[in-house]
Amino acid sequence: MIQFHDFGIDVQTYAERGKENVFPLLKKCPHCRAKRPLHRHGYYERNALTPHGDYRIWIVRYRCGFGACHRPKFVEILVIKR
Repeated sequence: MIQFHDFGIDVQTYAERGKENVFPLLKKCPHCRAKRPLHRHGYYERNALTPHGDYRIWIVRYRCGFGACHRPKFVEILVIKR
């Protein structure tokens, strides 16, 4: 599942910060609705193409630790350009 989050910065700044961006704390699973914080489960890189340039950005993955969650257990957070 993909969730969008407004980091309040542009893509260039997001790319420069890399894994040091302030990623949100997800307090419940969007799949099973368990009210437990999701755990960060690594990062992966993607291309971000804008009219002003091309960037490599890091996407954080979250994992639901609740055993009853049978859906895909990963949530990706993507940047929204302001």
